[in-house]
This record gives sequence, C-alpha cells and structure tokens, in this order.
Amino acid sequence: MDRSRQLQHSDEAERHLLQGERNITDKEKRIEVLERHGHETTLACAVLKTFLSSSN
Repeated sequence: MDRSRQLQHSDEAERHLLQGERNITDKEKRIEVLERHGHETTLACAVLKTFLSSSN
C-alpha cells in the first residue's frame, strides 16, 4: 500500500473515531434528558454500557 493510501486510511479511521465519540456524547445527553423528565433509563444505560465496553 502506498503512502497516500495509508494516509487516506488513517484520515478515515480518525473520522470514524470522532464520529463514535460524538455518538456516545449524544446518547449520554439523551439519557440525561430522559432522566430529567422522569423516564425509565435502565435499558438505555445498559445498552450504552454494553456499547462502551465493546468499543474498547
């Protein structure tokens, strides 16, 4: 693989990491809103926890 292709892959990986971080932040904020409005968040928290543990 040539250098420019490696850089493209690296840039794409970086974009994916940043998007993943934004997705996690978004889900955390949504759970906070649900909790503030008195909604049950047990399942949402469990799913987020599973996602976080599988992304490491």
